[in-house]
Amino acid sequence: DSLDGTATLEFDALVADPAEPGEQTNVAEVCVAELETCDDDDVTVRVPTLTILKDLTAGNTGGDDPDLGPLAKVGDVLTYTLTYTLADGPVTNAVITDPVQPGLQYVPGSASDGGALVGGDVDGNGGTVTWNLGTLTESGSVTYQVKVLEAAVDEAQPIVNVATIDSAETPPDDDDATVGV
Repeated sequence: DSLDGTATLEFDALVADPAEPGEQTNVAEVCVAELETCDDDDVTVRVPTLTILKDLTAGNTGGDDPDLGPLAKVGDVLTYTLTYTLADGPVTNAVITDPVQPGLQYVPGSASDGGALVGGDVDGNGGTVTWNLGTLTESGSVTYQVKVLEAAVDEAQPIVNVATIDSAETPPDDDDATVGV
C-alpha cells in the first residue's frame, strides 16, 4: 500500500516493572520506499524513585555496643529522623509508615510535619506513626520521638524499627534503625 498525505499510528507502551529509574526514551521510526531516509521521533517519560533513610539521632544515652549498636536506658527519649529522597518526581499519594515497637512508647505530638500515631492506645503504646504526604515534589525529612519503657528490657535485642515510604508511582522502600536497651 502507499501513503498519500498523513497517517496516524497509535499504540500503548508498557514500562517494565521494575523500571530503570530516571528518564526513559522510546524512539519510533518510519521507513517507506518512497523516502530516501527514514523519519523518526521520540518521547521521553520519567521513572521516579523515592527512597527513605532512618536514623536514631538523639536519646541513646547508653553509648554503643559492637553487636547491638546504639544503647538506650529505660526512660530515654529517642528521636528518629526519616529522610526521604525523591528523584525524577513528582509522585502522588506518598505515605511514610513507621510501627512503634513493643517496649517503646510514642511521645504524643512529637511527629513533625503532620505525622500522627494511627492505632495504638491513648498513651502511645503500639500503633504506627504515619505521614500522608500527598504529592511530593522534593526530598525532605520528618521526625518523631519514643520513650524507652521498662518492658523494652524484655524484648529481643536490639529493637529494630523499620520505616517504609511508598507512592502511587514507586515501589515501597524501607530502612531501619536499631537500639539496644
